[in-house]
Amino acid sequence: GTPRPDVERVNPDFKIDAARIYISQKTDLDKNFGLEVGKVGTSTAKSGICLKADGIRLVAREGIKLITSEATQNSQGGDIQSFVGVDIMAGNIDDAASNADLQPIPKGANAVLMAEHAELFDDQIQVLEAVTPGKHVGQIGEDVKKNQNLLKQGRFLRPQDIAVLASVGLKKVKVVRKPEVELLITGNELLKPGEKPSGVQIIDTNSVMLRPLIQRDGGVLKAVLHLQDERDLLRRHLSDSTADLICMTGGTSVGIEDHGPTLVEELGELLVHGIPMRPAAPTGFGLIAGSSAGSKKKVFLLPGNPVSCLSAYDYFVGRSLRLMGGRSEEWPYRSKMVKLATKISSQIGRIEYVRLRIENERAFFIAAGGASILSSTTQADGFLLTEEESEGFAEGEEVRVWLYDEY
Repeated sequence: GTPRPDVERVNPDFKIDAARIYISQKTDLDKNFGLEVGKVGTSTAKSGICLKADGIRLVAREGIKLITSEATQNSQGGDIQSFVGVDIMAGNIDDAASNADLQPIPKGANAVLMAEHAELFDDQIQVLEAVTPGKHVGQIGEDVKKNQNLLKQGRFLRPQDIAVLASVGLKKVKVVRKPEVELLITGNELLKPGEKPSGVQIIDTNSVMLRPLIQRDGGVLKAVLHLQDERDLLRRHLSDSTADLICMTGGTSVGIEDHGPTLVEELGELLVHGIPMRPAAPTGFGLIAGSSAGSKKKVFLLPGNPVSCLSAYDYFVGRSLRLMGGRSEEWPYRSKMVKLATKISSQIGRIEYVRLRIENERAFFIAAGGASILSSTTQADGFLLTEEESEGFAEGEEVRVWLYDEY
């Protein structure tokens, strides 16, 4: 603040940097000194309050003065009440309390004035901020009360949640472990990403597509294995895996080299094989013995065609991973209601995974041409799912579209 010109700083060694000024407000200035709070004499200007210093301990009953300060114009000056006792803390006050930021307030005090809102001039301290009872004083239980439930079971911990747990002295808490996942990419015709295709070979795209999806849904990808369509090789990897969940892509239909369904049935229990969904009809899943006694590994059999693989993962695997990790099973996509620009037909008894392009708040059907046309998903802004009992949607009908982009 700006003091009166005749007030000079003559004692620069007396510092209040990083200090706290404790104030007791039991008596009104008006009653004790005949002065109206927030006024200087008959002036209506807001005021700073100067307290006369005696070393580093002050008693406001003697030598109290009011001086005008521009810094407190239009401030909370009217809230400044009474000052019976003031204590300035600068660093180590006594041997028992070495942290000036975490000191109990002195007996009889009930408010704190921050040092940055006070200035020292000679043997006077100019107070520049209105102070009400309880200001800057932390009360026991004001943040967390005894026996209060901090977080609900099943909550996905955010950074601030972890900070609250630490604030009450907890070093460790029990959490749901992130599920570990292995990808078994099968197919004699497949090359690893980055390799150059030739002849009838094609590049595996499922592994690079599933990796970020698994991470999104809270899974930890332990390994990606590219395997030939050899039954014994596949059986060994299914049996030896220590993952909580295995995704096997390809080999899920009923061909001679489609070993997935029969291997799961042989090693454990094949719960489902074949679903009323297009694309993704050959999808299956089951349970096999886990790495520890009595445990079970989840095995999902995903089609090799990339669009089928994507839709089957989203519909089944992603939901399972989120539940295993204590998260919500709800779709992780944003959604919006949009009117259809074209009619969409569906067969009763089947779910359709329909890719859509959104333009001017209207949704256009993308004629994909097959489950292997991966570019149809990059051209699409989102997708919708028909209901099993539905024959589709009429042009102009408003539908819920799930958006691929997160923003």
